[in-house]
Amino acid sequence: MKSHDQQISRIERLNWSDFDQVAAVLPQALELLSASVDEMLDLMESDQMRIEQFPNFFKMVLAEFGGGGSLRLHVFPQRDIGSRHSHRWVFGSKVLVGRLQHNLYEEDTVYELREPGKEPLVSARVEFTGSNYVLWPSHVHSIEALEPTVTLVARGPEIRSRRFVDVPGIERGWARQYARPDQILAGAKVSRSIRSSAIEQAMALLTDGRPAAITPLQ
Repeated sequence: MKSHDQQISRIERLNWSDFDQVAAVLPQALELLSASVDEMLDLMESDQMRIEQFPNFFKMVLAEFGGGGSLRLHVFPQRDIGSRHSHRWVFGSKVLVGRLQHNLYEEDTVYELREPGKEPLVSARVEFTGSNYVLWPSHVHSIEALEPTVTLVARGPEIRSRRFVDVPGIERGWARQYARPDQILAGAKVSRSIRSSAIEQAMALLTDGRPAAITPLQ
């Protein structure tokens, strides 16, 4: 069994409702998974790998677990600010290349009661290459890519039926997904040409080991 298969199996066996276990195991598993660039590229080249496009990044699903969990790469092609949102699942993230500004707000049930624009910031930090974090689904957060960035993310199965989304000028409330400004649904499957470009750009970032100016996906 390849080492990445061992770590994927380890993640899949997690009790995602036990935050202490997830917080203890997931960062280590992501660290070991990202230790070999060749193994990461091997996962990317699998015929089973699928890619979805979001407003400010694209998602490369490397492996899927029973119950709906998955291991994926999040690739931010350029500097961009994402929405504030909570999640339907627990997840862990490790920055492989680049930098992210990570802002954390209150839990969504409190956040929604705040006057828009006056929601208190609980913490703000820059996630550098090599850093990682685990987030419980109810916390509202936002991610800003400070430069082209790739993160390795493992998420568990859904443990909530909805999440809170705050996209200025578009939507503020509970939803399962939100629309892009041009009304294309977030998470849309990409065309063959975009898939090829996404893989090429992600590989370039991972093999160079540093962020570079790359062409944004359209």
